[in-house]
Amino acid sequence: MQKTFYIFFLLFFTSCNNEENEIIAVDVNFQESNLPIVMIDTYGEDILDEPRIDAYMGVINNTNGINNIGDNFNDYDGKITIEKRGNSSQDQEKPPYRFETVDNNAENNNVQLLGFPEENDWILYAPWSDKSLLRNVLIYSLSNEMGRYAPRSKFVELYINDEYRGVYVLMEKIKRDKNRVEISALNPNENSGDNVTGGYILKFDWAETGDNNGGFYSLIDGMRYNYHYPKADEISTQQKDYIQTFINSYENVMNGNNYNTENGYSKFIDVESFIDFIILQEISRNVDAYGLSTYVYKDKESINNKLTAGPIWDFNHGFGNCDYYEAWETDGWNISYIYDDMDQRAFWWLKLWDEENFKGMVKDRYNELRLSVLSTNNVNSKIDEYVSTLGNSVNRNFTKWPILGEYIWPNYQVFDTHQEEIVYLKSWINNRLTWMDSELN
Repeated sequence: MQKTFYIFFLLFFTSCNNEENEIIAVDVNFQESNLPIVMIDTYGEDILDEPRIDAYMGVINNTNGINNIGDNFNDYDGKITIEKRGNSSQDQEKPPYRFETVDNNAENNNVQLLGFPEENDWILYAPWSDKSLLRNVLIYSLSNEMGRYAPRSKFVELYINDEYRGVYVLMEKIKRDKNRVEISALNPNENSGDNVTGGYILKFDWAETGDNNGGFYSLIDGMRYNYHYPKADEISTQQKDYIQTFINSYENVMNGNNYNTENGYSKFIDVESFIDFIILQEISRNVDAYGLSTYVYKDKESINNKLTAGPIWDFNHGFGNCDYYEAWETDGWNISYIYDDMDQRAFWWLKLWDEENFKGMVKDRYNELRLSVLSTNNVNSKIDEYVSTLGNSVNRNFTKWPILGEYIWPNYQVFDTHQEEIVYLKSWINNRLTWMDSELN
């Protein structure tokens, strides 16, 4: 499926009185990118929140790193189904998408994309308020270096129906899979014995939004656990009973006086995973941490009968890119911040944090990571590598979407150039790590 593409850039001129932007289409002849090029044809249909619509996708990803509009589709050339995704983000002018690769019979088609392991569920994340374009890619890479799975991700340039849409990040959707969240499959008929004990993925997030259409509430603080796997319409009654009973038992221990004994939290959770999860949330001071976009999972009892924290998800408002809840500050612990309105965090996060032995283990692990994964040199090198990888696509993205110098919720700082965005990001991270060095030691 080969086409000649003439790319239309939509230029936005923002008025100071918050009136609707004037849109002027400019015909631009764009030829070459050092990023993979993703081209989607929806056959003239609009992409909706739901249901997913049929579309065709081609991906150009040449081994020499130079991708031309007229090149053959050599990474993927086939059918997909696609929809908008996210909560508030799907209303952006540049929305994120979820798509599934399918065969000619509209059945799941597990494929490798951009060298990622075979699967059929994918995300096209749209950096918008994060004008560095790289916050999520950075934190996911750090997590994987720490030995904690986070979605694999790569920058791409996206076209939909011959229209240039800017820089996106193709990434894995969080799901149970041997190459993603590696836990046992749980079929609807596995309702007793070891079978019913896993695997499960639960998510803290807003109720009844996106994929969060079923779950249960804590008997202690009323916080909601959303079913992520199995899905709400696939999980059996016995499986619901099992995972709710497991969580209730854990929370009862955490709500008691003996939560820090040998029969306390360490019997229920993979402590090291929770330590790493907290460190990643705190180095970024992620405003959504612990209560939104927060996953935990559990395998079968015969494999690992403890609750594991992760994978991490959605850090576009992290690293100083948020103007509420003091999330722009480089000092102060996010986990103990007192919110002045609805708090989505389960009570036991703070109780873990305040426990002396747990805090000591956080300190030891953090100090270990500061000599390797979280060293200032490693973090800065990663950022420099991403900026180099993005190359001229940065200019094309911000020509398409001229938001540099404009406030995009919830920006704390607004800069006129991408270079200034990167300088701010590096400076913020350095100051944050310096504060954590002092505070933990």
